[in-house]
Amino acid sequence: MLENIHINKSGEKMEDRRIRKNKKLLKQALLLLLAKHSIYEISITELCRLADVNRSTFYYHYSYIEQLIQDVHFDIFEKIYNFINAPQKINQPFSRKEQLIELFNKIKSGEGEIALIFRKGDPKLFINDCVKYYVDRFWNENIDTDKKYVLLYNLSGGMIMIFQWISEGFPISSEKLAEILYETSVKSWIYEDQ
Repeated sequence: MLENIHINKSGEKMEDRRIRKNKKLLKQALLLLLAKHSIYEISITELCRLADVNRSTFYYHYSYIEQLIQDVHFDIFEKIYNFINAPQKINQPFSRKEQLIELFNKIKSGEGEIALIFRKGDPKLFINDCVKYYVDRFWNENIDTDKKYVLLYNLSGGMIMIFQWISEGFPISSEKLAEILYETSVKSWIYEDQ
């Protein structure tokens, strides 16, 4: 498997093109199936048939379907992070109210993979993956222990608020949810850019 990993000029690990292609096909197939089924109704056989890859290809990349889901989640978190924090370099999730409103409007309209994952995915898996993604991204030796726990609290609490908003059928506006999330997470945030 190491022969399929290459190091680029900036020292980052790069998967070879064939691996990226197969993973992309599997992710796309998963998203198509999620439009029709809950995450736990999707079989690996059905997924591979739709992606037009062998089951052995699936198992080469993933041991079980939850690993593929985590890969999709991480792609989404990266997109959300880049969307919310662009063009500024901000190291706090949920820190730009305008982008939160736009993100929530996309979720509410059912637009794109983010809405699909929020509507058809497993909230517990999504929240666990979200925490793992952001902890891996921001947890470093320069952050004191108290700030680390505030980060965890804000991440999980924010995700639960969003899932509750969706499950209740959007009882408040995107603007109001963004304001609540911003006020409870960002203004009380003791985590500062290092």
